[in-house]
Amino acid sequence: MKRLRGGWATPFVIYGMNSIAVFVASGMFAKTLARIRVGDDGGMSLSAWLYEHAFRSWAGDYGGSLAMALAQVTFWLGVMWLLHRRRIYIKI
Repeated sequence: MKRLRGGWATPFVIYGMNSIAVFVASGMFAKTLARIRVGDDGGMSLSAWLYEHAFRSWAGDYGGSLAMALAQVTFWLGVMWLLHRRRIYIKI
């Protein structure tokens, strides 16, 4: 099997090395964003507020949803890249 290094496969390698860590961390982060309440009356979750004000406002309904998903994937790729660069791999 040919080893994949550099180029287009790098994000997949980085995610694959800490796949369980990114799965658990992103789930915990999503639940945290859903539980934090913001707004004038405190009726909107932080996740919904971010979607409305940071993504939907300029990209519309479907484009905003796609932009928010891509932003989350990019954020977690950055976090996993830092762990990969420091050679920190979380294993079970």
